[in-house]
Amino acid sequence: MAASGESMSVSPNTTTASTDSHGQQPTVGSSKVTNSALEAMERRWNKIAGMESDLLVSINDVQFNVHKFPLYSKSDRLQEIAKDEPRTGRTTADLAGLPGGDRIFVQVVNYCYGFDIDVSPYNVAALRCAAEFLQMHDDSQSGMREGNLVPLTERALVKFFADWKDTISILHHCQRLMPAASDCGLVDRCMLELCKLCVPSSSSSSVLTTATDSSPSSKARPNRSATPAEGIHLSESVLSLDLDFYADLIAALRRAGMPAQEVGRSIDAYARYWIPDVSDDFEHSRRNRRIVETLVSLLPVSEGEPATIVDVFSKPDALIRLLRAAKSYDAEEECRRQLIATAGVLLDQADVEDLTHLEMHEVQALAQVHASRAGLTGSADLSPTNYQKVAKVLDEYLELACSCRSPSANPNIANNSLNWETVKSLASSVPAEARSSHDTLLRALLSFITLKKGTLSEKGLLSLFEVVDPSKLSHELTDEVATHHSLPPTFVARALIAQKDNMRKSITDLANRTKSLEEERRKLEQDKVKISKDIEHLRREVQLANDVLQQTRRSLREGTASIFEKHVVLQGRVKELSEEMAELETKNKSLKEREKEKKERGQSRSKRGSS
Repeated sequence: MAASGESMSVSPNTTTASTDSHGQQPTVGSSKVTNSALEAMERRWNKIAGMESDLLVSINDVQFNVHKFPLYSKSDRLQEIAKDEPRTGRTTADLAGLPGGDRIFVQVVNYCYGFDIDVSPYNVAALRCAAEFLQMHDDSQSGMREGNLVPLTERALVKFFADWKDTISILHHCQRLMPAASDCGLVDRCMLELCKLCVPSSSSSSVLTTATDSSPSSKARPNRSATPAEGIHLSESVLSLDLDFYADLIAALRRAGMPAQEVGRSIDAYARYWIPDVSDDFEHSRRNRRIVETLVSLLPVSEGEPATIVDVFSKPDALIRLLRAAKSYDAEEECRRQLIATAGVLLDQADVEDLTHLEMHEVQALAQVHASRAGLTGSADLSPTNYQKVAKVLDEYLELACSCRSPSANPNIANNSLNWETVKSLASSVPAEARSSHDTLLRALLSFITLKKGTLSEKGLLSLFEVVDPSKLSHELTDEVATHHSLPPTFVARALIAQKDNMRKSITDLANRTKSLEEERRKLEQDKVKISKDIEHLRREVQLANDVLQQTRRSLREGTASIFEKHVVLQGRVKELSEEMAELETKNKSLKEREKEKKERGQSRSKRGSS
């Protein structure tokens, strides 16, 4: 497998001669072939052909003096467009639309003459497109060729596609070769290979709608590691792609089955790469507007009404960045509506820092989306925790917004013309029961009336404080309300009544708690007596068990002594019996000896009598 950025030196036939001492074509400069380099190459071509040139090829303002036979034998296109000039007697061909221009044509000509050429990820795309443009296929009309530039570049592509960095490098070079790179299927093939690397389970039919698998590179591929390459969609080489190429790649990755969360991460990274800071940059405003609109169009959208972006972001900060950019660069209304709809759904995951980047009416729109979602889906879809989070972040935002007296504090939320209707709308966007405490909300409203310095109407003041539940205020704030002269008397009265009710409730709770503690104390005393009895009963049982154990031990000792005594007696008796048996054996032996002697005397008498 070719390493990233590695080049291959290839030769079309048995003629192997380098174009210079370093094996590279002698080109000078970044875009044009110099006259001196061109003259040197033409002398070498004439030397190889053994004759003067008979074909003049023009590419824009550069002319090449070459020979028909080596080029015609490789290129069907060149044979078709070449024209004989009667006035000069020469044959000419115009290749103004050749992909890669004159620099790539130098390599093509060198290949046709039999010189080695270097094929790398940085020029293989141009060589492949040029070969397609010049119709340098295996099957020639003249039947005079063996091998050609199209199959040669295809073999190189197979090697380079095995490495994702090389693949992206080829894709980058395709950007400057459009539409030729797309016409020959090279763009789709690059994206297909990247999809296979990013999403190993993807198939070519699910990724691309065009029939790219019929290309030679799909017939033989080098062995790949079974482990998928991770983070390709977040690499700088992908994020630096032109917008159209990036959009096509993300669309292909989505069709290949890349998780929506990974798609969202890549889109957010692309936005940060191209629009790092949202500002009034008129020079790039049109480009940035197109970027924002395109990126939003790439996000997966839910079905039904209203359609929202789903399963992409866990927090709304990325959407809020896109929303700021959409507003700054005057993106389409549908784009902004979709961003607001989705960010509103994720409002329970936002923090106050996220909201400070938006203007007040945008935060109000997010709150309205969240409230309408609750109305559409019902309370079962949104847990009390969701409501509490939204209430908390909105209260903190209101407190911050109402305390900003000048644009220098925060240009987005500072608004001296902030009206009570907007403040009440934000405060009322979540149910009152979602707030376990109304302290932050009250502090925000107190800052607001201080900001307005008595300019609020009585109606506005009364309506504004309707959203505050005095029963959920701390004692400190309730005391502050009682002494605040700018608050509506009705609200102060409600606060005092709530304070009285809270005190009565606290006294009742204290009495109930005292009664409960007394009951618990009596229960503990009863449990203590019961435990004492149980302990005494256990103590008696333990004592009884100890007595039985001691008695058993005494019995065992006595039995052991008796057995030992019997054992001693038995040992003595065994000894006595052994002695008696020895004595008997001695007597028995003596008797036997006597009988033997008696028998021998009898035999002796018999012998004497017979004699």
